[in-house]
Amino acid sequence: MTNVPASGSGGRGVSLRGVAGGFAGLTILYLLFVLPAYTDEFSVGAFLRLPIELPILLLALFAVPARARRWTRGAAVLVLGVLVALKAANLAVFAIYARPFNAFLHLHLVPAGIQLLSGAIGPLLTSLAVVAALALAAVAGAVLVGTLRAVVAAFDPWRPRLAVAAAVFLLIGYGILDVADVRAQGEAATTATSSHFVRDQLLWHWQTFGDLERFRAGLAEDETPSDRLLSGLGKTDVLLVFVESYGRTAIETPSYAAVTGPTLSRFDAELKKAGFAARSAWLASSTFGGQSWLAHGTLLSGFRIDGQGRYDALLLGRRRLLIHDFQRAGWSTVAVVPGITEVWPEAQSFGYERVHAAADLGYAGQPFGWISMPDQYTLAALDRLELDAADRPPIMATVVLISSHAPWTPLPVLAPWDRIGDGAIFGPALRTGDAPEVVWADAERIRAQYVRSIDYVLQTLTAYVADHKDDNMLMIVVGDHQPIPFVAGDTSRPDVPIHIIASDGSVLAAMDGWGWTDGMIPGPAAPTWPMEALRGHLLATFTPGVAMTAAPSEGEGSR
Repeated sequence: MTNVPASGSGGRGVSLRGVAGGFAGLTILYLLFVLPAYTDEFSVGAFLRLPIELPILLLALFAVPARARRWTRGAAVLVLGVLVALKAANLAVFAIYARPFNAFLHLHLVPAGIQLLSGAIGPLLTSLAVVAALALAAVAGAVLVGTLRAVVAAFDPWRPRLAVAAAVFLLIGYGILDVADVRAQGEAATTATSSHFVRDQLLWHWQTFGDLERFRAGLAEDETPSDRLLSGLGKTDVLLVFVESYGRTAIETPSYAAVTGPTLSRFDAELKKAGFAARSAWLASSTFGGQSWLAHGTLLSGFRIDGQGRYDALLLGRRRLLIHDFQRAGWSTVAVVPGITEVWPEAQSFGYERVHAAADLGYAGQPFGWISMPDQYTLAALDRLELDAADRPPIMATVVLISSHAPWTPLPVLAPWDRIGDGAIFGPALRTGDAPEVVWADAERIRAQYVRSIDYVLQTLTAYVADHKDDNMLMIVVGDHQPIPFVAGDTSRPDVPIHIIASDGSVLAAMDGWGWTDGMIPGPAAPTWPMEALRGHLLATFTPGVAMTAAPSEGEGSR
């Protein structure tokens, strides 16, 4: 190998191959620093910036004394490793939940995410994916170490000059370029840099603690008079039905509306035949793409629960929930939760008298991947276990329908209600759709299967209401959150539909001041309430003498 003398190097030669490796290392460092941290910021312009972090790193590497270089490189590897891990986590979380990554709020989701992935692509591929991710992390660490070594070795002969050049750039050059960039593109042009991202992460994590302290202080026991509590509802059975991933997109996105629109119209027609009527509007959910329990906690508590910290604080606090309101007013409170397959300690905090989890519902049929049982069976079990009982108090039941949970395949087919029995009928003959690993290889197939799952749930609810035409019943049907972003499309609207269906006309008449749309399809003028506002509206409307109070809406932070 021919060595090219380097001026000021003390006679040491510089390998051309080493210099090439050094420039390759600089390229890798450059890409790490300019890599966007959000999925919606990928563009050519994002990679055409001069990141301030690169000259800072070079100054740290070349300005320190020789005896401290090993420690400097080690610190640099650690910082870069954390930066890459944070960006990767942020990209993943933002793609799924349309919100930034927060270690305190999202690390606990890793086991659930692995379980969901296993249901979508199978245990073997999931295991391989986990092993591949760990191997990739190890390789990335090795690449970072090798990159820094290559840069230091290649440019060591020019170490003093590079240190001075980096310092000058930081003091003069970057300031000029940064000001020019801001003037040309606006302040948002610099917010994607790694330093801004790390700063925002640190601030958000710090703010999380302060928010939780304020939130816990706001969870003081609220006092609502019990003598007339919810007396405007009479003694009707009340079903609060959460529909998984039933978002605004399912009704307003044209390709989805072509499927759900006719079904909702048929729903309206069946309601009239059965002596029911409906009002519809929108609620702004506290979550997007997943973490349904945050939406459940928000609606039931009247507080915005948009992170795990707030949810845990709610469970430990003394806040009365909508379940407690009905219980104090004389309703028997139950939960029908087919998605709960393990111990559910939250049940006590929510105030349910009885909980029917997956193992309690008597299902003997085949599961539908992650979905333990079809929604039609869940509703039939509710009748069998609770509503068909004689000489009982009115029932307030929270029912969680999960057939529209990802991966949205395979899907059940409606069966005659009198043949459901123990659910064995829901076998291969009543399944539709390819296996998850087939559907999830094509984005358009995923979207098509999503809307089919929502359509199945709406058809199931239509058939259920038609089967209860002689019952005194109030149903609150509400989505928990929008589907994952690439299925939902517009991530700026976390809205979900809500329908209140009643057989008692006086109940809907009491809602005249709400401004909701008649029927199952919210109209253009239908309002969008914060999800936490619904409890206050229900109490104020159906409890004489109770005034409406504003629901606290501050959250744990957003991008």
